[in-house]
Amino acid sequence: MEEKGKKPNLTKGTLILRTVVALYLLYTVYQLMPSLKTATGKDLIFVVAAMVIFTAIAIPLAAFSIKALVKGEFVDPAAGTANETQEDPQESLDTADDNHDEADQESASDHNDEQDTAE
Repeated sequence: MEEKGKKPNLTKGTLILRTVVALYLLYTVYQLMPSLKTATGKDLIFVVAAMVIFTAIAIPLAAFSIKALVKGEFVDPAAGTANETQEDPQESLDTADDNHDEADQESASDHNDEQDTAE
């Protein structure tokens, strides 16, 4: 079980794959329903057991995966960071612009210093 405050270690692709697997398990349960009418004895017990197990696995798997996708609780391998909170895209752009402006100012001051020492 994951501890509170622990960073997630699942990627977005993993969460999507888990959701697809859960949906497939539920589809399998749906496909097994007609066999309830025809199965008898041990076969009926096997079919019912499979349906219960598949459903018991699929529902929590889908619920937790979809919740994590919606809340952004996954690791972005490209950035190497966890997406625990969805940040405002405009805020990210503003921060990037500020960092770019600071870099330009430092570059300009370094260039001016080089010209002063050359003279």
